[in-house]
Amino acid sequence: MGRFLTHRLLLAGVSALALTAAASTEAGATTFNFTGQIVQWTAPTTGVYEILAYGANGGNNFNQGGFGAEAGGDVTLSAGTTLSILVGGAGGSGSSGGGGGGSFVFGAYSVLVAAGGGGGAGNGVGGRNGYAGTNSTSGGDGSSSGGAGGVGGNGGSGGTSGLGSGGGGWGFMSGGGNGAGASGGQGAIGSTSTAAGGGYGGTGGFGGGGGGGRYGGGGGGGFSGGGGGGSYYQPLYPANFGGGGGGGGSYVDPSFTNVVLAAGAGYNSGASYYNGLVSINATGSAAPEPATWALMGLGFAGLGFVGLRRGRKIEPSKA
Repeated sequence: MGRFLTHRLLLAGVSALALTAAASTEAGATTFNFTGQIVQWTAPTTGVYEILAYGANGGNNFNQGGFGAEAGGDVTLSAGTTLSILVGGAGGSGSSGGGGGGSFVFGAYSVLVAAGGGGGAGNGVGGRNGYAGTNSTSGGDGSSSGGAGGVGGNGGSGGTSGLGSGGGGWGFMSGGGNGAGASGGQGAIGSTSTAAGGGYGGTGGFGGGGGGGRYGGGGGGGFSGGGGGGSYYQPLYPANFGGGGGGGGSYVDPSFTNVVLAAGAGYNSGASYYNGLVSINATGSAAPEPATWALMGLGFAGLGFVGLRRGRKIEPSKA
């Protein structure tokens, strides 16, 4: 009887483990690349998901555009939860670089994750590099009489130099300001709009990048927008050169754990053409649903009953 009960208990344990394993089955990672559109994704099961977003790079010329930021972490989602995904596009290249677009993950009513785009590069061999997307909610300032980065979800200011400054990047609460001068770049007015460059400056990237001016680079899009770059005079050459645009700000909703906020880490995404990227990966399931617990309980009870019934000794006088 002892061996019989041991065998039955082992079967019960294996059955319970199988049910638990079935409840913890992980789905594969889903990667979203730049398409120039907002797309939707629906959680297939209730569980914990790792969501990571990478902002796009600012546009290049003689100088380097800023790298986008990385933002994200782990969050529990219910089955059927729908998220909207916006993957930022790289800033255009020209006499200056346009600001890179931020990458965003939106819930039904709010921003869940925002990874700031990098600022566009300034004009000329003496121009300044664009600044990286930031690891704070505030956008970075542009250089060389550049505009101030946005705070609290607002867009960045355009550069203040009248020779053709870069436009400010978009923040989720408001658009960026235009760059100063007749050949200044436009500020980004929305997450999906394209900010035009001025004086052959690069266009702003999808996701709120500001347009580059004749000299100054555009600010990056993000939770708050980066400021546009300005310009400065270099008597050594002599010539005017452009300042770099500031990077866009980043954000992760407080419901997330294992939060990642890394300035300029967008190069780690492996995305092509300096664009942004968003990935969603199921890391584990939440506690089994009540129906699963009930099924496990019935399995234990049934196996235990069978074991006891078959193991009972029948006396001849009661046969």
